[in-house]
Amino acid sequence: MDANVAAHAAERALAERELARTERLLAVAAATSQQGDRAEREAQVVREQLAGARAARGTVAGEIAAIDAEVAQLDDRLARSRVVSPLAGTVLSRYAEAGEFVQPGQPLFKLAALDTLTLRAYVSGAQLSAVRLGQPVTVRIDRGGSLDSLPGRVTWVASTAEFTPTPIQTREERAEQVYAVKVAVPNPDGALKIGMPGELVLGPSAEDR
Repeated sequence: MDANVAAHAAERALAERELARTERLLAVAAATSQQGDRAEREAQVVREQLAGARAARGTVAGEIAAIDAEVAQLDDRLARSRVVSPLAGTVLSRYAEAGEFVQPGQPLFKLAALDTLTLRAYVSGAQLSAVRLGQPVTVRIDRGGSLDSLPGRVTWVASTAEFTPTPIQTREERAEQVYAVKVAVPNPDGALKIGMPGELVLGPSAEDR
């Protein structure tokens, strides 16, 4: 399109020069009025062609801008439709299949980072003073009849007491009220599974929970 405009501009310049030359000849009676009229018509035609080419260029530029805006909108919609997991983990449950239509906010997968699992344990009021955030502890896991000891670290301690949940079993009678504790346990080999029972050891002589 720019080349077309440039060609018409060159033609206009040539026609304008020819018109000026004819007008000079008319001034000294070296050209006829018909020649002058023809030169004027040719110059006007070229002017209109140049104006049309420029208008067409502006129209094309506007169309290109509109197409660019539409492409940007489609790219944005595509980016927002692409689902990326916020963390690296393992898919535990699938709630939708590829190509299936889902509503905004509808869950697609249930994910879990299994490289570190959290043990939820319970300690009595008497044991609470021996527990602190960041404290290294030992977690015992039953693997086929043998107890494996794994390192852990306390990440949360409840501020209020609660009654011991029924499924929790201890070596002593359950106290009426206990405090919940969360312990992060590294699981680099994936041997620990969600829901696997474990025992929290607070110290060499501490009672297990």
